[in-house]
Amino acid sequence: KRDKIASTFVYLDPPYSISRGSLADNRGWNLDSLERLIVEMKRYNWQFAISEFDDLRVLELFFKYNLNVNYIARSTGIANTFGHTKHEILATSYRTSKSGMSCKNTSHIQLEMFKEKA
Repeated sequence: KRDKIASTFVYLDPPYSISRGSLADNRGWNLDSLERLIVEMKRYNWQFAISEFDDLRVLELFFKYNLNVNYIARSTGIANTFGHTKHEILATSYRTSKSGMSCKNTSHIQLEMFKEKA
């Protein structure tokens, strides 16, 4: 008889914390809300992932809580809303093969995300 291993994975796609634009979906949600969510998720032994845009303050918050940041894609479809292209990122509580960004090398983040502008 095999023992079952209890495990939980949570994918979180909250309203975007910083990018206001003309999106109505993020009313009442801000960087403090995102930080409270991270703190609450870290209380449990769960693997989790949080989808966000690449705003610098969001990245700093993810690094503050030792989350792994994964570059997902350039989001050109929302450029008209925000006035510039944004990049979708995924912060995870676990390391993946795509977890290439680190707190110590923030220049890598900017180079990776904005290399198409060069």
